[in-house]
Order: sequence, then structure tokens, then C-alpha cells
Amino acid sequence: MFLLFPHSFLHSLLLWRHVLLHSLLLCLHVLLHSLLLCLHVLLHSLLLCLLLLLLLLLLLLLLLLLLLLLLLLLLLLLLLLLLLLLL
Repeated sequence: MFLLFPHSFLHSLLLWRHVLLHSLLLCLHVLLHSLLLCLHVLLHSLLLCLLLLLLLLLLLLLLLLLLLLLLLLLLLLLLLLLLLLLL
């Protein structure tokens, strides 16, 4: 059949080439989107981890400040006690 109609054979080859090219492009497109989605999720999880770390650091700083305040209060109390003992 193709020998009788060489144009049809050529057309069929071109069509297959076109289909294969589009399939390849579609696969590349899906792969690229999958990679971008993975990168997006990774970035968001990294940002979330950094945010949690920052929150933990802030909490630690607040605890340290509270401890310092308590120490200062204790020192003040001791000074007051010393002052009362001297009088």
C-alpha cells in the first residue's frame, strides 16, 4: 500500500514524528512541573523549620530574660536584707 502511495508513507512518518515529539515534550513538561513542585514543597518545609527554629530561639531568649530578671530581683532582695541587717 505504501509503495503505491509514497506520499501517504511520508505523511505517516511525519505524523509519527510529530506524535513522538509531542509525547516527549509532554513528558518533559510533566517532569519539570514535578521538579518544581518538589522544590516548592522543600522550600516551604525549610521555611517552616526556620520559622520554628526562630520561635524556639525567641522562647529561649525570653526564658533567659526571665531568669535574669529573677536573678536581679533576688539580688535586690539580698541587698535589701543586708541593708535591714545593717540598720
